Amino acid sequence: MGMNKRGKQDSSTSSCAHLRTAYHNCFNRWYLEKFVKGQWDKEHCVYEWQKCFSV
Repeated sequence: MGMNKRGKQDSSTSSCAHLRTAYHNCFNRWYLEKFVKGQWDKEHCVYEWQKCFSV
């Protein structure tokens, strides 16, 4: 695991990095394809969010 200068774990090397990336990809896709066009879906990306924070 990588550590930054302040002794904290780098987010890119954390055990949740791949889950965080999956959530960010889902969010970005939702934002560009739905939100910008005025389509609001509160349940979008919930699975990815929950999976990341249940680790």
